[in-house]
Amino acid sequence: MDLALGLRTHAPHLDRLWSDSRLAELGLVDGQCLSDLCARPASAELDDGALLTTVACELWLRSLEHE
Repeated sequence: MDLALGLRTHAPHLDRLWSDSRLAELGLVDGQCLSDLCARPASAELDDGALLTTVACELWLRSLEHE
């Protein structure tokens, strides 16, 4: 329930994150698929926590640009 609420609250931010994804640029994820998935916060596909790990990896990769 908390994940679904967070996805709804931060949907615009997540959409921007995936539309300019560094992971997608490297061919590691499908940015459009992630954007679509985040638009369905109650999806059973989100139950395993992989999205949170993917967000963390995306943010980590972006942080390297500032070093």
